[in-house]
Amino acid sequence: MNTTVGKLLSENKRLKKELSELRKNKEISEIIAKNTTDNIGILSFNLKAEYLYVSPSVKEMLGYEPEDLIGRSFFDYIHKDDKKVILQLLKTHLKNVAKKIIKTDDPRLSELLEFRFKDKTGKWHNMQSRVNFTGNKLLSVTRDISAQKKAEAKLKENKEKFKSAFEQFRLMADTTTDMIWSKDLEGNFTFTNKAICNGLINAKDVSEPIGKHVMFFVNRERNAHKDQKDWFTFGEECGDSDAVTLSKKETCRFTEYGNVFGKYLCLDVFKSPLFNGKGELIGTVGSARDITEQVIMERTLKESERKFRDLFEKSSDAMMILENGKFIECNKAALDLFGYDDYNEIINLHPYNLSPEKQDAINTSAKKADEMIKTTLKNGSHRFEWVHNKKDGTIFPAEVLLTTIIIETGRQRIHAVVRDISKRKQAENNLLKLNEDLAVQNEEYELLNEELNQNMLRLEALNEEIIKEKTISEEHKNRLETFINIIPDIVCYKDGHGRWLLANDADLELFALNDVDYYGKTDAQLAECTHPIYRDAFLTCMQTDEQAWLKRGISHGIEIIPTIDNGNKFYDVYKIPTFTEDGKRNALAVIGRDITDLQKTKESLIIAKEKAEESDRLKSAFLANISHEIRTPMNGILGFASLLNKPDISGDQLGDYASVIQKSGKRMLNIINDIVDISKIESGQIEIRNTEIRLSGILNDLYAFFLKEAREKQIKLVLNSPQESLLIVTDKTKLTAIITNLLKNALKYTKSGFVELGTTPKKNSVEIYVKDTGIGIPKERLDAIFDRFVQADIEDKHAKEGAGLGLAISRAYAELLGGTLSVDSVVGEGSTFKLRLKTKSKELKSTAKQLPGQFDFRALKKLNIIIAEDESFSDAFLSIILKDVGKEIFHAKTGVEVLEVIKSKKNIDLILMDLKMPVMSGYEATREVRKLNKDVIIIAQTAYALSGDRQRAIEAGCNDYLSKPFTVNEVFDLLGKYFI
Repeated sequence: MNTTVGKLLSENKRLKKELSELRKNKEISEIIAKNTTDNIGILSFNLKAEYLYVSPSVKEMLGYEPEDLIGRSFFDYIHKDDKKVILQLLKTHLKNVAKKIIKTDDPRLSELLEFRFKDKTGKWHNMQSRVNFTGNKLLSVTRDISAQKKAEAKLKENKEKFKSAFEQFRLMADTTTDMIWSKDLEGNFTFTNKAICNGLINAKDVSEPIGKHVMFFVNRERNAHKDQKDWFTFGEECGDSDAVTLSKKETCRFTEYGNVFGKYLCLDVFKSPLFNGKGELIGTVGSARDITEQVIMERTLKESERKFRDLFEKSSDAMMILENGKFIECNKAALDLFGYDDYNEIINLHPYNLSPEKQDAINTSAKKADEMIKTTLKNGSHRFEWVHNKKDGTIFPAEVLLTTIIIETGRQRIHAVVRDISKRKQAENNLLKLNEDLAVQNEEYELLNEELNQNMLRLEALNEEIIKEKTISEEHKNRLETFINIIPDIVCYKDGHGRWLLANDADLELFALNDVDYYGKTDAQLAECTHPIYRDAFLTCMQTDEQAWLKRGISHGIEIIPTIDNGNKFYDVYKIPTFTEDGKRNALAVIGRDITDLQKTKESLIIAKEKAEESDRLKSAFLANISHEIRTPMNGILGFASLLNKPDISGDQLGDYASVIQKSGKRMLNIINDIVDISKIESGQIEIRNTEIRLSGILNDLYAFFLKEAREKQIKLVLNSPQESLLIVTDKTKLTAIITNLLKNALKYTKSGFVELGTTPKKNSVEIYVKDTGIGIPKERLDAIFDRFVQADIEDKHAKEGAGLGLAISRAYAELLGGTLSVDSVVGEGSTFKLRLKTKSKELKSTAKQLPGQFDFRALKKLNIIIAEDESFSDAFLSIILKDVGKEIFHAKTGVEVLEVIKSKKNIDLILMDLKMPVMSGYEATREVRKLNKDVIIIAQTAYALSGDRQRAIEAGCNDYLSKPFTVNEVFDLLGKYFI
């Protein structure tokens, strides 16, 4: 019993201790619950989760008093979208406890939940709660994380904005054609865009350069192309621009250039120092824009300006340039027009200095000229007539065209074209005088008509009297006939039905009716009584009679009467109808004056004026066509040259672009050559160099040359070659040019079929023909195609590129060679052009002749060569093509430098001498070289290629001559001539 009592006392003591601990823990829990900002709650462990206890902090947090929530379900206050998830979690725990999978005090019954809870005002709060499942209750510690959620959302939004901004910056950086980068203080990249990766350092992507120095990529490119010294030279001569920027600590601008991947590259570079938020210098940022095309274009434009300067100087029209109202340039035609000998006599003159004091009764030349200049500057161009005077005081009318020119500095200049229109004015004055004479004659006609009207009235009165009295005295009849017959004008009087009652001798003679009884007959009846050629004239008379009747008044017009000798006479005809008192047709008087001579004079003046205007129009059309033909290939050259700088260009595209540039260059050269040739022909400067040549050799060469083009167009090219022994004495160059033009045209205008080149022997002559199955030529144009300026003004749906001068030049050459050039053609079937030349019979021994450019250059010995050329592109071209045959190649930009090389190097084999160089020209340098070395081969090269240039070069001491632009084959043809 004592044992039992002891156990009870001991158990009672333990229970008291635990009760004390529980009270103590409860006090601690109440202190924590009252002082924590988190909400502490106890809920029932069931699907309602009713609140059993809520800490006081719920009021501050959600606005509820603790007793507001006690007994209420937790799910009454949470958002419907969160309720489903938490309810499912509660069901799962209850099921696991019921199945004894876990115990109620298992740590796994603790969950961290997030949900939205509605406060007393109805506002939703983002809440986070740690829930512990203990016993049959749920213990939750809940805090409001709405502010945290907002902060997280804001942070996420800022991160997205930053990410979007960076992606936009990256996109902009990678889509711009400008190069963009940044570097640290050691010169290592910290950022690059695609443009610099692709266009300068050849990085695989924008991340590869990060942390690397630019020399890493430079050395990688050079090591990959060790055999190409000029593969990557960019910036070698440009200095350390990074160091300059860091030293100055301000934005700096540089021009950097050199070869990149074997091509010349020039960049406009901006660099700035880069500072961090503390103002500390941490590196540099830079951007660069490719200005290679601009640099090359400026060089090309300078060359174009030089070429067009020649056109300016050689123009037959007077051309002048004005700036600030004064002449600053003029051509030779302007000097000739105004009668001056020296350009300086015109330079700095105002237009009024070349004009009379006044242009008209009101305006002085000075005031009027200033008005014309202002109008031009405002509208861009202005065409007007002006009165000029020559140096000797001769006054002449002129047509002036002013055009505004904007030069690169932004200044405005005016281009003036002045044309003497004295002859045109004279023709206009003559025509005006003729019109005045006609007006005077018309006045005389009107006076005569009035007189005739009076006479007709008298005649009518007399006729009425005759009708009434039915008799007429013979004396009156004689007087009337005498009166009308002495009049040189035709006179005819008809009744109201168109029957002839009276006609004078002039009228009867005109229609060959002298022996015909005309009285009472109509025009239709009289047409059967005379020659058939007058039939249409009588019909016309009947029509104009009817018009006069309908008009009920005097009718006036010009009528054309044919003559027996197939000519025409022109009559100025007046028709006067009369009516009876009741308005019926009574009679019609017809009076006509012969104005044939006057009409012919008028027509001659009109034709002369039209011819003058046609000549002026054709010349303008020719100049417009030449402008188009020069601009078209120039567009091809500049356009495709700009494409060569694209960083992503493929090898095939490079070849295609180069081919277009080459074809465009050849086309423009052909146009310029045609212009030069036609100018030489016009001025009589063509020189004929006759030699004895074998015709078959020329035709074989031309056949081989055009065979490729014919095959590409799927046209059969046939050669009907002459006998080997057939010789002609002629100018080989001119003959080749004629046949080349004919073959070009045949291939150009033939879409299918064949083109045949051959000869037809004639007595003491040979006929060279080019036959095609092309579009053919209309019969009315067979002569026009050989005219020098007509083709430029003909609209032809089959027209191709070109200035339209080839056939004009060919016929001129044929005539200079003592031959003829003709054509037979049928539209839709084809054409045959025939060139006939004199021949010379003689047997020639057959000699093997190598075709141009066909020998193996490896047969040449290695040569010591001097390239004398001040143009870098020409020097580079020659250096490349001579690389394999050059033992040692020396470069000289002036004649003085050529002499220095000759004096220091005694074993020079070949000099390619540009005739136009600074300091000392190629002509002078050649003469000096010949004093030192008689044996060295000197080949002249020039872009002028004008008459006499070749002879001047040979006389100076050159062995041979190359005209720019030349091809690789042409160079090696000459090397084969002298070194094989």
